[in-house]
Amino acid sequence: MASMGKQGSVWPKWQIALAVGTPLAIGLAYWYLRSCKYSKNEKPKNKDSEKKKESNAIGAEGDQEGTVSQDPYEKAKSYKNKGNRFFKDGKYEKAIDCYTEAIEICPPSKINDMATFYQNRAAASENLRNYEEVIEDCSRAIELNKTYIKALLRRAKAYEATNKHWESFEDLTAVCILENFQNMNTLQTTDRVLKTLSKAKAKELVNTQPKELPSKHFITNYFISFCDDPVLKEVLEYKKQEGKDPSKLRGYELVIHLLAEEQYEEVIPACTDEIERNGERLAEALLVRGTFNLLKCDMEATKSDLTRLVEMKEANVKLRVNALIKIGALKVQYEQMENALKDFDEAIKLDPNNADVYLHRGQVRN
Repeated sequence: MASMGKQGSVWPKWQIALAVGTPLAIGLAYWYLRSCKYSKNEKPKNKDSEKKKESNAIGAEGDQEGTVSQDPYEKAKSYKNKGNRFFKDGKYEKAIDCYTEAIEICPPSKINDMATFYQNRAAASENLRNYEEVIEDCSRAIELNKTYIKALLRRAKAYEATNKHWESFEDLTAVCILENFQNMNTLQTTDRVLKTLSKAKAKELVNTQPKELPSKHFITNYFISFCDDPVLKEVLEYKKQEGKDPSKLRGYELVIHLLAEEQYEEVIPACTDEIERNGERLAEALLVRGTFNLLKCDMEATKSDLTRLVEMKEANVKLRVNALIKIGALKVQYEQMENALKDFDEAIKLDPNNADVYLHRGQVRN
């Protein structure tokens, strides 16, 4: 959401969650590397080739006569080399067949070579957008070589493509540690994934956190952050009056009293009273209740009240403009930037001299 006053965002807990989450992820990744339990502890599984290649079709590497080597390790490397040629030609399925042959016949003692074969097969699967197979093969490679940066990066990319952003962030954090945070490309990728993860966590917090009002100090500063709020002006005028008897007040008149006395917990019921009896100050009551629902993070209730007010063509323009600003700010929070700008533009058409609109629109464009 756009900034809501000098005290900061309406959602200060998000920043706390992310500040805690980032070092936690780094610690997790480091622990995984140190304990050699970074990947799932499964045994490597071989994939059967759909089209089994004849072993005699490939000569051993460096065999001038083209004869077939009987050494499994040399044969495995030959399959890998042939797979590389298929890969360069864009024949990824054939490349996968060759890498599979290499994996099946390679001696288990050749750990680093086996890791390479799995990683190469993952690269071919990546080009076919078979991301689950990419993740599986990269995991096999990492089990064999715990510090295999290329496999970690490829698995991170596949995790990101399948919306597993936390897993992607863990892999990228591990790579950053292995590279001593010196590779700018990796750092930028990590930053991008972290932002995506942050937005997802922020939305989760909005949907799960209790619907409670923030502190009185926050609410007061939120209201005074608007330069042209007609409700606030009415509250300030009310404070100048003497001999007030709140016991005789109800509906919106009581709302003004409660706002002046900072008795914020009772504001929504007083607004509801005015709205349900369709009182003369219905528009004002909708604006105030919508605003307090916004402060409580009750987004559906906020949208309902403020949209109803905006559609009341007979309502005071200042009230409708204030509602449009808050609806636009709500849409910003849900990354509906274009729709938010439309709301701000509509508010400007209604009241071209309203400074609050330009402030919120400017924050979105920045």
